[in-house]
Amino acid sequence: MGREPYSLSARIKNSVKRAVKFINDFEHTATSLAIEKGYDYVLCGHIHRPVIKEVLTSRGHCLYLNSGDWVENLTALEYHNEAWKLYHHETRNRTPVSIAEEPDMDASLPEMLSAFRAFSRT
Repeated sequence: MGREPYSLSARIKNSVKRAVKFINDFEHTATSLAIEKGYDYVLCGHIHRPVIKEVLTSRGHCLYLNSGDWVENLTALEYHNEAWKLYHHETRNRTPVSIAEEPDMDASLPEMLSAFRAFSRT
């Protein structure tokens, strides 16, 4: 077609690696700040990775909670009887949802990473 070879799989792989690194950096920075400030919990959502985990450092500890999202993972956080739980909704009649093309993350990802790095240095 008169164009240079283009590896879609390489582009997707690199985008996923950058996204995973961004999420890991976010979790590390958020929990480090919480421990530094003496907070017991960090609650987040919409990062699409539902998790509850205890973070321990030499300076202290905190509980990191991310609700995930309701669209892709069908997850939410519940607090009941003085305990946190990650709720996973299960349905047998789940119909796949067709979502319009997502915005180009490559265009905004460097800006987001730059802003996040600047924030994490303060």
